[in-house]
Amino acid sequence: MLTSPKMTLPNGAIAPARLYLFDNEHKIRQIDAEKGTQLKEINLDKLTRGKMDPGRSHMTLAPDGNTLLVTDFSVKPLFWDTRKWEAGLAPALQRLNTPRTLEHVTFSHDSKIAAQYFIGRLSIWNYKSGQDIRAFDTLNVHRVELIPEASVVLVDEGGSKIRALNYNTGKELWNERLHGANRFVVYATIPKSPALVSAGNDGSIRVTEASSFNEAAKWLIDPGQSASLIAVSPDGKFAATFHLNPSLIRLWALPTVVAKKR
Repeated sequence: MLTSPKMTLPNGAIAPARLYLFDNEHKIRQIDAEKGTQLKEINLDKLTRGKMDPGRSHMTLAPDGNTLLVTDFSVKPLFWDTRKWEAGLAPALQRLNTPRTLEHVTFSHDSKIAAQYFIGRLSIWNYKSGQDIRAFDTLNVHRVELIPEASVVLVDEGGSKIRALNYNTGKELWNERLHGANRFVVYATIPKSPALVSAGNDGSIRVTEASSFNEAAKWLIDPGQSASLIAVSPDGKFAATFHLNPSLIRLWALPTVVAKKR
């Protein structure tokens, strides 16, 4: 699920925030966040003739909320202007209009840094100026997250480990398992913080400083109630975890974390 800020429509009107849901039927649904009503539905299977891989598809929203991107390693990227639902890219995103396979795009919480992954190459760039910051060669990327407060890009290569790289220096900071070997892990970055919060099926919720891998906080629950989803509030003060067994949502107050060097 993605959330957009309030936005100005072409006629000058102010639209409320939108929610974007990517469901199991491979449909994207745009929801009016204030009324809870559906505004738009896009059937990706019809657009791509069923060629998208559900396990490798990513939905991304540009920082201004006006461009929705869907990337998949097996088809050409799809882009929409969400104000009028026309295909196309804003000027700041024209670099993504490439014939090469684009697998992943992500933006930092402060809208200043962006990352894009083509097969074998991860590029970090300044979203405002378009200037390249750093490129990394990597064989596979399952997920990318940016933590600008620590100048860190997190690279999940689809295994049990996550790599942390400093995108200014190019140095690898750590390559670790957040919750032990071969454990199911969900994680999210924390806005306005140099940290991430994660939950594993070992029954722990952990806050980790991104540059040093230092543990800033940890909570333990029954391993049989491990979290299957995790999300962080826009102000970075709270995390919510969803648990299937039993079906409940837990709210966690996040600590203030100071960036450290390793």
